[in-house]
Amino acid sequence: MFFYWKNGVDWDLAQSNYSVSPGSIVYWTYTQANSYNTTYYWKVVVRDIYDNESSFIYHFTTIDQTVNQSPVISNPSPANNSIDQNLSLIFSVDINDPEGDTFNWTIECNNGQSNSSNDDTNGTKTLELTGLSYGTVYRVWVNATDSGSNNWTRVWYQFTTLGGLKLYCYNESNPSQAINFDIQISNYEGTQVYTATGLSNGAVIPLDQVPYGENTVILVSSNGYKSRTYYVDLYQSNFYNLTFYLPPETTQGTGNQTTKTLRSFTNAVTITNTSQDVTIPFTHTPESIIGVYIYNNSIYGGWITVPDDKYTYNDTQVVINYTALDNNSTMAKVEYYYWYTQNVTEETPLFVLQVINPYEQPVKNAKVLIKRYINTTEGYENVTSLLTDGYGKASAYLIPDTLYKVFINKTGYQQEIADWIPTTEEASTAHIFRLEFSFNISINQTIFMIINISVGWTSNTTFYIHYDDVSNNTNSITFRVYSINGTLLYTHTVSNNSYNFTYNNANNTKTYLYQIEINNSLWSTNQTINGIIYPAGQKPLITTTSLEDLLERFLGFTPFVNPSTGVSVNWVYAIVAIIGIVILLSFGYYNAHIGLIGCGLWFNLAFILISGLTIILPGIGTLLVVMGILFAIGGAIK
Repeated sequence: MFFYWKNGVDWDLAQSNYSVSPGSIVYWTYTQANSYNTTYYWKVVVRDIYDNESSFIYHFTTIDQTVNQSPVISNPSPANNSIDQNLSLIFSVDINDPEGDTFNWTIECNNGQSNSSNDDTNGTKTLELTGLSYGTVYRVWVNATDSGSNNWTRVWYQFTTLGGLKLYCYNESNPSQAINFDIQISNYEGTQVYTATGLSNGAVIPLDQVPYGENTVILVSSNGYKSRTYYVDLYQSNFYNLTFYLPPETTQGTGNQTTKTLRSFTNAVTITNTSQDVTIPFTHTPESIIGVYIYNNSIYGGWITVPDDKYTYNDTQVVINYTALDNNSTMAKVEYYYWYTQNVTEETPLFVLQVINPYEQPVKNAKVLIKRYINTTEGYENVTSLLTDGYGKASAYLIPDTLYKVFINKTGYQQEIADWIPTTEEASTAHIFRLEFSFNISINQTIFMIINISVGWTSNTTFYIHYDDVSNNTNSITFRVYSINGTLLYTHTVSNNSYNFTYNNANNTKTYLYQIEINNSLWSTNQTINGIIYPAGQKPLITTTSLEDLLERFLGFTPFVNPSTGVSVNWVYAIVAIIGIVILLSFGYYNAHIGLIGCGLWFNLAFILISGLTIILPGIGTLLVVMGILFAIGGAIK
């Protein structure tokens, strides 16, 4: 069976069908028609296996008028879902009617601006947009209606304006006082810098003019004020309202300040008669009592706390009942808080803080956020944000005797939140904040997700972490190794449900931290598991590593220094040696060979009980035992 269409005077073959069964239906679509009110001819030829042939000619005529189509809207500018657009722009689209009819159109933006026209013709249509806001998503609707048929088309587009910074700055001592300020914005590496001077409150800086990204550094300064540093994560298409508070270069006490600070003070007197009550006058009006104490001059004495029912106080003095005294009572003191108002000009000092871990090691790149209660907002507001350096230190200008709240965060550690009232006296030393390790598994497993993790040492320099997702839902896993002070040593990512990670540059006498970041199809965001690799032979207690780690944590470094290396001797060796010397002197005073043998046996026992000690120790112990035996034999012969 063959289908033909008439092309002028010729018949062109359009479709062939073979082995057609009797009674079956065969379809062909005529696609050659291209004009209205026109007659088209087509022919079917049927031929059997004996070459018997029949043909049939058909025709049809197209309608004499077009079906009116709706206008077509295309080519939006800015493009749909585009970002970082200017705050003033011309939005445009192309509107075309397929039949060339006139049409009515409107363009409307959700900011209230619009444009329209009636009986317009094909072409580009525009809407001028002005006064747009930074970092905002705008939606634009376009409608076009055919004038003759009223067929219509409606589409919408959206775009996002570029990000920006809207800045405010106030006097920290008087938060209602706005101040003009200068600003310097740089990336964390300091390779890109933006500077603006003489800014006033409400100033806006487009983000496409400044460095942006994680830990962008913003330095704010003003004449007569100390500068402040802020670390902020900036992203180009977002809009940020940032408020800064600068401390004055000097704080002038006026006697009528709206804010006061609490200070502690101590008054003391000498006790001359233990059979009479003791009166201690207050230098300042007390707000609250910290404690009342009596000094006892006996061998078991010292400062002793006076019970609450043994003293009374008012605004001028505290009186201790004589029944709290004895013949060895020589002094009495009271510690208390009072409200302090600065009455002299004091320079705002630069305070240094240091962040350390439980092993007294500095924590680098810890994020420190310092807040202060601001009475104009009735809440705690950010006054500075910092990153610690390689020594775990950071510095900021703070107003003395003012309560600040300090928030410290670092991956692998628990968040630390502390109150800090810096005093002028401590401006010359670093204020210590300690972070505790956080090693808890931070994922919730379900019946659909079973994850097994095992760790261990395979050699003196290699440990492994085996990860196994039994439920096979893991897309990828990232393995990280950190030193005990949080320094990243190694990272590796694989796309497996099961993997055996190894780290080959380890020391099995040291403690390491590990982190596994899991991309799992059952979670909407990545989850992490944090843990500890303990020294070989140590049990995985929550806050325990090696014995040496614990001793250094609570005692610091030993006062004994190896003269050849200049390094402090480990506490374990120092304590083992001290016990050996005590045994040697205690028994050796009466019998030298018993002292030598006892000391030697102790060194051998210590080597057996405490892992990680040098093999030299039992060698020395054996030598002492042999010397003791020789002394004993020599004494017996004599």
